[in-house]
Amino acid sequence: MLRIEYAYMTHPGRYRKKNQDNLVCPETILPRIHDGMESPAAGVTVPAPCTLFGVFDGMGGEDHGEVASHIAAETAVSMDIRDAGGLASFCEEANRSICRYVKDNGFLSSGTTASLLLFSEEGAYSCHVGDSRIYRCDYGIPEQLTRDDVLPGPRGKHMLLQCLGIPEDEMRITPHLDYYPIRSGAVYMICTDGLTNMLTENQIAAVLSDGESLEKQTGELVEKALEAGGRDNITVVLIRAIAVK
Repeated sequence: MLRIEYAYMTHPGRYRKKNQDNLVCPETILPRIHDGMESPAAGVTVPAPCTLFGVFDGMGGEDHGEVASHIAAETAVSMDIRDAGGLASFCEEANRSICRYVKDNGFLSSGTTASLLLFSEEGAYSCHVGDSRIYRCDYGIPEQLTRDDVLPGPRGKHMLLQCLGIPEDEMRITPHLDYYPIRSGAVYMICTDGLTNMLTENQIAAVLSDGESLEKQTGELVEKALEAGGRDNITVVLIRAIAVK
């Protein structure tokens, strides 16, 4: 039997007028218009048969990024996703839904990243589009499981190579799908670049190895990102999968 502990928090950051991030935790997504969270939330669940977690970063440079991230979150919880094929189908459906909304409402564009982990008793499937990241942390050492879909640019400016919200006649998105056996006790982190642009992996490792609860670690990561500048929306989901006899 697999027992899953989790905690999550989102914050608008110090300078953004909107929080365009959204997330999926068991039976939880955020409203389309929200101001983030004052403190972390936490819970415990078991896969029945699967449990989905995800983070979506509505693109700040796009019109109505919060619409795209909310549509992606709504689509994820509305589907019966049980494997990598289901995650790929989610990306196709969410992409179509975002593009349809943009067209119907006369927007120029709207897009979001998507990074998801699907847990079952057998293992975890990951799905990744964009530059929100997934890490696995054993003994407090973070290992990045995803590779950013970006083209490096001058002065640290990167161009996103793909996201959800690209019309199929322009480019067909290609989600990155992987499978990982469960490492009992390992902590998985899904986060937006509002965290990773502010903190180094060593700073993240220091928090994840401090022995505190996932709830406290989530709040501490957000607080440290704010202290480091908080230039963007910050969203963090921490998950610990424990094999129970």
